[in-house]
Amino acid sequence: MTSPTSWEFYKGFATKTLWINICTQNLERVAISINKWWKARYPTYKIRIVSKKEFELIKMQSEKKEQKNYSLVNIDAEYLIFAAIINQ
Repeated sequence: MTSPTSWEFYKGFATKTLWINICTQNLERVAISINKWWKARYPTYKIRIVSKKEFELIKMQSEKKEQKNYSLVNIDAEYLIFAAIINQ
C-alpha cells in the first residue's frame, strides 16, 4: 500500500464528489490504493482525479461558499435576536 502522503483528497458534500490530487509519479500503486479506499469508505460518492492547480481552486471555492453561508447564518441569527428584543 502507498503512503498516505502520496495523494490528497477534498470531499464535496453538496455534490457528493471526492476531488483527488495525486502527489507522486508512481501512478499504478496509488491508483490501486485510491480505488480500494474510495470503494470502502465513500461508495456513494463520485471520484474526480484533478491536477494540483484545479484541486486548490476547488478547495478555495468551497471554502468561500462555506464562509458566505456561515455569514448568512450569523446575519439571520443576529436579526432574530434583534427582532426578539424589539418584540419584548
